[in-house]
Amino acid sequence: MTPQDNTNVAAAITYKLSPNTETLVLSHILELLKCNHAATSIRTRFEKCDKLVYRQPDKESGKKDLEFTVPIISPLVDSMKAYLAATFISTSSVFPITTAPGSEQLATTYNLLLDNFAQEFQWKRNLVLALDDSAVYNAMFVEATWKEVKVGSLTNETSPNGKAVKTKKVTKAGFSIKHLDPYNTMWDTTVTLADLAAEGEFAGYVEQYTRMGLHRFLLSLPEDKNFSFRKKDILDGKGQGTRHYYTPSISPENTTSSGSNWLSTLAGKPLSNGKNEVLTMYVRIVPSDFGITNVPNSGTPQVWKFVIVNSAYIVYAEARTNAHDYLPIVAGQPRESNLGYQSQSIPEELESLQRIASSFWSAEIASTRRLLSDRALFDPDMIREEDLRNAGETGKIPVRNKGIDKSLNQAYYPIPYSDPALGQRSGIANQLSQFGFVVTGQNQVSNGQFVKGNKTNSQFDEVLRNSDARQIVMALLLADQFFAPLKTILKSDLLQYQEPTTIYDFKTGQDITIDPVMLRDSKVMFEVNDKLTFADDELDAGELITFFQTLQSSEQLQQAFDLPKVLVHLMHLRGVKGLDAYIKPPPPPQGVVPQQPLAQSTDPNAIVDPASYQEAIAGALPPDQGGADVTSPPTA
Repeated sequence: MTPQDNTNVAAAITYKLSPNTETLVLSHILELLKCNHAATSIRTRFEKCDKLVYRQPDKESGKKDLEFTVPIISPLVDSMKAYLAATFISTSSVFPITTAPGSEQLATTYNLLLDNFAQEFQWKRNLVLALDDSAVYNAMFVEATWKEVKVGSLTNETSPNGKAVKTKKVTKAGFSIKHLDPYNTMWDTTVTLADLAAEGEFAGYVEQYTRMGLHRFLLSLPEDKNFSFRKKDILDGKGQGTRHYYTPSISPENTTSSGSNWLSTLAGKPLSNGKNEVLTMYVRIVPSDFGITNVPNSGTPQVWKFVIVNSAYIVYAEARTNAHDYLPIVAGQPRESNLGYQSQSIPEELESLQRIASSFWSAEIASTRRLLSDRALFDPDMIREEDLRNAGETGKIPVRNKGIDKSLNQAYYPIPYSDPALGQRSGIANQLSQFGFVVTGQNQVSNGQFVKGNKTNSQFDEVLRNSDARQIVMALLLADQFFAPLKTILKSDLLQYQEPTTIYDFKTGQDITIDPVMLRDSKVMFEVNDKLTFADDELDAGELITFFQTLQSSEQLQQAFDLPKVLVHLMHLRGVKGLDAYIKPPPPPQGVVPQQPLAQSTDPNAIVDPASYQEAIAGALPPDQGGADVTSPPTA
């Protein structure tokens, strides 16, 4: 095997596997997936949660479909997702950097670089999707890694006709945060989700590609030594193995399929053999066990990345030499407990409430319909059935064969209906719906609903803060189990792989130089700009105003504190940017005459005020140069 250094990503090494090594690695990975018995049951639980959230009937449960499903779970899940999103990623910067006072410029450099990564790789979108998964499934997954992307770039050369500018392919590197579909994520279930990145043996995900999409994906890989000689066989789908991609069936109108064969031929040439599966796996292995001996420390466990197409071809193999030694797949479980994977999600815990409340509402609707409908008995000798069905609201019903001994009341008799519980079942259902707030710790106000009351503002704020208590616990768990390792990987990869570059800051209109050496030598701290603070720890606007008023009114405090620097530092912590543009230049040193006060009119007949002139230059010149003796302005 021949190693190939990737110059764009220092310390990342790709390898061309021998046929024997490829077979051993492929067998090992497929065996890991086969032994992951929990995947099937976990997928079933995920599908059940989706059906509860979207109020779709569960055909496999064998229970009777309800006429109406009360929306209890969906609003509570959405509120939980909104709270987590507002807590962690509602600010302009996802992971703002804080530094010691006086190092704001370094923090600005960091934040500008991270903001650039967040925009390029859509951090917020991917994190919102992951937080949505955490609220629905009680599980979330992202791939967090340094990534290379081949993009087009303009050059200064023009085409032969001079009408177009030539382009070229360049490699752009940065930190990527990618949301992973929980249905198609595979991981080591012998460890908890919180410990997956640090302690897990393997983790990966599977994606689907058409033939054209697979071709583009292969060309985007950093090197092609593992597939260039057999690309045609791979694209033609030869030797496909076990399929791992799973498509849940939530909506009855779902028409997608994992094995569709669209546009199979065109002009007699095959274009697609259906959907191709691309499995990306991060595995801890001992390289020497698989015949990989020409790598450093081949006899010790290492993290490797393998990309497998259709469970048959390893098209990419990379030795992950990250300093953090984590699997780059970070997982979280907001409702974590000592039950591990048996910890229930919000939909699972509220399933019985939603079903019972829906049963009451369905019975109420059915009873009301029966009360309004006309269920009756009729004599077919006197009234024909088609006459009853065709009669409109004002239609006339003919009566036939009415004998002398028969009356019209005998021709048609409405069956009386009485339901003493009519109107009461809806109240019971509404009371059951309130239990959803009890279970999740939310209330109507936190769900955006108006509630009448006579509380003062402080009392109302206290109730609202108490309603967030349980959600704060879940946010605290996510902060440690999910965002902490994510920030560790981000900081480590940034310091290890970032190359010298220049980024243009649109706010200041200046080019910011990114110096990796300076970044590595600096001491900075990632701080998620969250709201994980309790009432006793918060500094509200009134207290902040009192603080500054006290500073201004106390001469002793003014001597102890530099008020402008305190203000600038607080504003920097709150995310205010661009204050550097308003800093005054330092005063001129002693012995240098300030030019602005000495600027004279271009009119030679202008009169200069002696007093103002003396005040402008007094003390600017040392005494031995006659500065103190200047008492009159220069003559015209």
